[in-house]
Amino acid sequence: MTLNSAVSGALQTLTALLRRRPGISCLLMLALLIPAALLLTLVVASISGRIGFPMAFDWLEGNQIYHAYRLLHGQDIYRLETSGFLPHPYPPAHILLVAASGALFGLDYASARAVSVAAYVIAALVLSHQVWSHWPGRRGRALLALVAVGYLAGTYGLVRGWYDIARIDSLALVFVILAAAPLAAEKTRWRDIVISAALATLAIYTKQTNVLFAAGLCLLVMRRDPRKGAALALIMGAMCASALLLLEHLTRGAFLTWIFNTRHHSISLPRLFEGAWEVFCGAPFVVLVPLLWGRGPGGRRKLSARAALWLGLLLLAIPTGLIPFSKRGGY
Repeated sequence: MTLNSAVSGALQTLTALLRRRPGISCLLMLALLIPAALLLTLVVASISGRIGFPMAFDWLEGNQIYHAYRLLHGQDIYRLETSGFLPHPYPPAHILLVAASGALFGLDYASARAVSVAAYVIAALVLSHQVWSHWPGRRGRALLALVAVGYLAGTYGLVRGWYDIARIDSLALVFVILAAAPLAAEKTRWRDIVISAALATLAIYTKQTNVLFAAGLCLLVMRRDPRKGAALALIMGAMCASALLLLEHLTRGAFLTWIFNTRHHSISLPRLFEGAWEVFCGAPFVVLVPLLWGRGPGGRRKLSARAALWLGLLLLAIPTGLIPFSKRGGY
């Protein structure tokens, strides 16, 4: 018996047992809910205490807020002149939203961090809804969705609280999640293709490494429906190209200069291995995820479309996270 079939058989046996014995399912869910509720309570308390803290938690928080300040005061961000101000080598979506939050509530650490906190909350709601939608039947799915929210809160410690700081990462993550959610059903509508392409474009223009997630979404959809997967790639490509032309025009050719300035993007190979070890220590189960793919007895798919999509993005998250981690000053 191969490891692949052993994992598959164990999951099928567990699923069959839980369906035959609903009492066991309820006890298991309650046992999971208690630590999940504790994790959620701790994260809510932590974010409530940190969001208004009047000093930077990270060396780039104040810099990112200053980018929004320049935008609100009509000053250039991406420019060819390098005296006095150098922009971060990131696309502008986060800067625009922090500036909008600052215009509404006053630009400070709290309003800038509120963008990241809102992104984190939306991500948790969307992912827990995916669990809700995927659970067969009505019994137990609300409880399982609550468990999912609690264990998503558990990742707050793994990233040292970065979900609530004034950096691009939470916003970059939520746009990927929002782009993926419309594609999770077995049959993808054309309207969902356009919505996903627009959200994936926003994800790329929040953090350029999200292009790996965007390409992955196209491939995962293409695996189910080649025509719609190709359409997603073409529409997404057209939107990204249009945004690029607009930014190049508005910045007089300076945008691409800064985004692809290699001085900011040197990779350290030892850091790649260090990051891979941190990922494994935080989530050792990821090494088992590839075993879930493939076909079962009779050529049937072992994974639903929704499960394949999210597990595929989980695997793509590893290189997408390791690349910025391995850069100079990466985290």
